[in-house]
Amino acid sequence: MPSWDLFDKQSPEYRAEVLPHDCQKRVAVEAGCSFGWSKYVGCQGRKLTVDHFGASAPAKTIAEKFGYTTANVVKLAKEVLG
Repeated sequence: MPSWDLFDKQSPEYRAEVLPHDCQKRVAVEAGCSFGWSKYVGCQGRKLTVDHFGASAPAKTIAEKFGYTTANVVKLAKEVLG
């Protein structure tokens, strides 16, 4: 979701098509803070985010350190799906 503002301005029908009400097992991946994602992932969803500052390293190294890997995103999705 590139923009919460644009998404929230869409019709209720469109929003329900993208995020169906009966689909509550969602995963958000944000290379930034978790603020605001609960609205979209719901109480059964998970967020892969970083809520702190100060880490520095090459992009691949920092991504791996904080779990931004394909394997970890798949693991989170499987946990959500139970």
